[in-house]
Amino acid sequence: MQFFNRSKLFHGFILSIVSMALLQSAGAQPFVRSIVVVLGCHPAVMSAANLLAKEWHLPEGSVFQKPDSWLLQKGEVLLTTNLPDPTQARELGLKHSTLPNDAFGVVCKDGAWIVFGQRPRSLLYAAGDVDQWEEMTSGAILRKPAFAFRSASVNGHYSVAECVARLGVNIIIGRADAPVTFKKRLPAVFYRMGAMDRGDVDASAEEAERAHQALAAQCHEADVEYYPLLYGNDFSLWSPALYDAAVRVFPSAKGVDEANSWEKGTLCPSDTNTWRLVRAYVAEFIERSHADGLYATFWDHYGIFCQCDRCQKDGLNQFPNELSVCVSNYQSVAESMGCPLIVRTWSSGVPHWLGDQWVHAPGNGGPSGSGQDLWGPVIRDVPESVSIQTKVYAADCQPNPPFSDLLGKASPHREIAEYQITGQTTGRLFLPASEVDYTAWTMQRSHALVGNDGGVSLFCGATKNPGYHVFGDAVNGINLYAWRRLSWDPEESLGQIWLDWARKVYGDKAAPAVVRALRRSEYVIHHLFSALGLGNDTNSGFAGSIARREVLLKYTNRYFLPEGQAALAPTLENVDRVIEEKEKCLRQIQAMKQDIESVAGDLQPAQLAELRTRVNWLEEFGQVERYLDESLWRFRYLREKSNLLETDADQMAMLAEAYDQVRQHYAMMFKMDPGQRFSCYSVPLGDLEMKPALGNPLPLMNELYASSLGLVQGALGPQSVPTPWLRGKVHPPAGVWDGNLNEGE
Repeated sequence: MQFFNRSKLFHGFILSIVSMALLQSAGAQPFVRSIVVVLGCHPAVMSAANLLAKEWHLPEGSVFQKPDSWLLQKGEVLLTTNLPDPTQARELGLKHSTLPNDAFGVVCKDGAWIVFGQRPRSLLYAAGDVDQWEEMTSGAILRKPAFAFRSASVNGHYSVAECVARLGVNIIIGRADAPVTFKKRLPAVFYRMGAMDRGDVDASAEEAERAHQALAAQCHEADVEYYPLLYGNDFSLWSPALYDAAVRVFPSAKGVDEANSWEKGTLCPSDTNTWRLVRAYVAEFIERSHADGLYATFWDHYGIFCQCDRCQKDGLNQFPNELSVCVSNYQSVAESMGCPLIVRTWSSGVPHWLGDQWVHAPGNGGPSGSGQDLWGPVIRDVPESVSIQTKVYAADCQPNPPFSDLLGKASPHREIAEYQITGQTTGRLFLPASEVDYTAWTMQRSHALVGNDGGVSLFCGATKNPGYHVFGDAVNGINLYAWRRLSWDPEESLGQIWLDWARKVYGDKAAPAVVRALRRSEYVIHHLFSALGLGNDTNSGFAGSIARREVLLKYTNRYFLPEGQAALAPTLENVDRVIEEKEKCLRQIQAMKQDIESVAGDLQPAQLAELRTRVNWLEEFGQVERYLDESLWRFRYLREKSNLLETDADQMAMLAEAYDQVRQHYAMMFKMDPGQRFSCYSVPLGDLEMKPALGNPLPLMNELYASSLGLVQGALGPQSVPTPWLRGKVHPPAGVWDGNLNEGE
């Protein structure tokens, strides 16, 4: 029995008192009337007490500071970092009185609770993990994390202390703002800038330092460490003004780009002045960000892919060798400043053209090499004090991607498995998008590979709307909740995790049916966004062209596997496979609707309305994806026939239907009442800065239809397609379409 049925209460004082009285009169366990902390306790302990008071809807003034010798009273919860006495230690299953690292234990006796924390932040974990002990009437429970290292980014709507409590982490991943000027470390560079640039760089650095310092202070008050994020290694993107001045002062450091390369050679790794600049930048970044440790990221903004004669001669024109030298320089600076370094590896995407630039994307298998090929020299040559953090995904942020082929292979370095539970990957979390099953099996596999001394890391976020509350999402909040529970116990029952979360949100009666509905969304999301196990847009939107869509089909290393190649085959059998896959998703969505309607009377009106709206959005999106992917495979089939000097005009009947259906369902996507409120937004839907949307599917559908029509008419003539199958204007043969078919209608 829970203290309170939170789904039925408001936050007022009177209702709290009434609820307590009802529980007491019904003969339930003694209610919590106050929370006690020791006088002069660490701020993290006080934060834990306040979070528990909020969780239990206790009236203001229910948290008391008492002397260490306070005799605990009935109905009180004591939070303490004192050691349990021998009797309490035995009850907690401890051989000695010392708790394991970051662990907390709860002993309940005579209507009072003592919560022991191994250190102050452990009591925050107890507050965030209250589901595991609040129903105790007697006995003891010990909770300890499965991974020694646990990091996460924070959400601006919540204090650091609350994020630490809810996510169970001991490291906060901080800001990426650059507080660097070189005014003291390399004054020749600073003063080479013009006066206006100096002023801008100085002001920006001061503002960034204040923000870093404030966040670091909040972390220390929550008894966790602060690791800011140094993103990329392209100096020209770190600070264009500093870069221009630096290469004027040290012209030999300027690198040479490879022609048409996405990755740049803004600095030359063969030049000693390059590392003089980089080391100064890293040192000032660490110092002025008030860092306890440093995260460094090496993708997207890659700036040492230099192809000058020196680099070609010494092999520093090659990614693995460049990375090893770069990480070594970062490490030596960080070590000299007593700052642990975590390197986020990259091995995502596939080599492809992006406009007129070639994206090399090494490390994802196939022609781009493996993750071990790319990161092997770093793992081998860099001191083992550097931690290696790798996404659990072997591809970039696709729903249900293959497991990383690098994770577990970086010994003797500490290894950290990275998760990105963001709207980037799952429909910007506008849609129901469970990732619980995937998180569970990857967490179990990660733990087996990296061990108890390894780590897990979480980047969380969603819609980019300033009013989005990541923990308040009554549809997708389960993803972070489950990540937290599984990072402490990868073997925990998923059914229990789901119900513990849903009961607090929806109440005991409605929870089982809502869980059934939302659990279905994981299959649906995976198979809507990923056709036959292949890739789709990493930002959850619609590709704007056939060329881009076909690049994205390869954006998972399943593309290199036999099943991936079989799925890409341009056959009618694969067309049928795509249709059946999408139709199964749509059947699952209908079942979701039935699950929700079965408990409509047990849901609050706002909850029911939100579930209906978001599932409807999912259904319309699913219809659009069904016809887009079917049309893509039909086009690929017709293109292959054309290569054989054949065609199949009957395909145009299905393509014409898809053309109509995409327009119909696109018009229904994200229909909403502007006044409706969702659990995750602080404003009504109509007031969101970014309206719910995933882009426009019409340009791609237009091109798929028009290109297919061009292939058929190019083989059989302009009269080969019956008028009922024609859409838009008359089309010329393939290869000369001008792209103006009702664009964006």
